[in-house]
Amino acid sequence: MQQTPRKALGRGLESLIGPQILPMEASEANKPTPTVAPIEKIFANRQQPRLGFKDESLQELALSIKREGVLQPLIVTPSADGRYELVAGERRLRASRMAGLKEVPVIVKTVSDEKMLELALVENIQREDLNSIDEAKGYYAMIEKLNLSHADVAESVGKSREHVANSLRLLKLPKLIQDDVAYGKISAGHARALLSLNNLEEQLQLRETILAETLSVRDVEKMIQEKGGMRKKNHRSQKKNLSGQIKLLLDELEKSLGTRVRLQMSAVDGKGALQIEYYSWQDFDRIYKKIIA
Repeated sequence: MQQTPRKALGRGLESLIGPQILPMEASEANKPTPTVAPIEKIFANRQQPRLGFKDESLQELALSIKREGVLQPLIVTPSADGRYELVAGERRLRASRMAGLKEVPVIVKTVSDEKMLELALVENIQREDLNSIDEAKGYYAMIEKLNLSHADVAESVGKSREHVANSLRLLKLPKLIQDDVAYGKISAGHARALLSLNNLEEQLQLRETILAETLSVRDVEKMIQEKGGMRKKNHRSQKKNLSGQIKLLLDELEKSLGTRVRLQMSAVDGKGALQIEYYSWQDFDRIYKKIIA
């Protein structure tokens, strides 16, 4: 089946919302015309993929809006009840409410649900403050929710296919390490180096070393290279006599806790012991909080 060519978004959302801003000699009538809308009549995009908004960042934006107004119009689509559903610009909408604005500039466009999701995803991915994990999650959402290929996503956001593929690889890391990247404890470069270690235990051990010794990315790459990739170990042999369901449960526990879990079980009465590994007191505290949450 031949696919309809997709527009690239590397230069911003205007390539999706159209019509595009024309050269000076072209007709001004073809430009999107901003208007104003009461802020209470605008409600959030039902398909907004971004759930977290930093209060500090919103407060800074609100102060800027108080001083200068909303410099870039929000994009909205008409709703059947006479209100407007936000398509793009949720940070500006939230900050405008914090700033006490009664109305905001908008561009009104009629778009499909799929286009609304695409616009919201692309807007989030193109944010300047986006961390590498949220960027990867944005690419993943575009692939899953919009049924796009890596090449489609790359074209849509103005990045190379290799960049998109390398970003997505970060989502293979344990959530603990993903959180480290998201909160700036380690860089995406550190995380990519850890990807060469397929063994969860080794990844977590080296993570602890990176944090404790503030290693550079080059230091980490050198350590891995000198140890021959820190030869991968696995504990399949420990699981080989377990049933498929028990193996699945152990795998899910390891993914949830972000560490190795061992099971010692009696073949007679089914009693046994569960061993959960940790690699520092900080790691112990993290696992403890996750279990009792």
